[in-house]
Amino acid sequence: MVLAGVVAMAAGATALVDAMRRISGDETVQPRLRLAIVYFAVGFEPVVPAWSAARRGTSGAVVAGVVGSFAQNVVVTLGAGALTHPLPPPMPG
Repeated sequence: MVLAGVVAMAAGATALVDAMRRISGDETVQPRLRLAIVYFAVGFEPVVPAWSAARRGTSGAVVAGVVGSFAQNVVVTLGAGALTHPLPPPMPG
């Protein structure tokens, strides 16, 4: 089961990268649209565990999974932004 999950993740990642390359080849497409497509793919991640936990009746696991995934996405996004364009330290005075 784990091996099937890893294979599915690799295939999905490859498909996402190929689709983004095709979309990026068209210069008329807005960069925000490309980012929205990637964000949707990343944001869809907690849906399957939430569905599985809801079927089992463990609503606490659903909340924890959704909140944890959201927090991780926010931290990674802010961290990537800080790495690409760090803010200067405040000047005293």
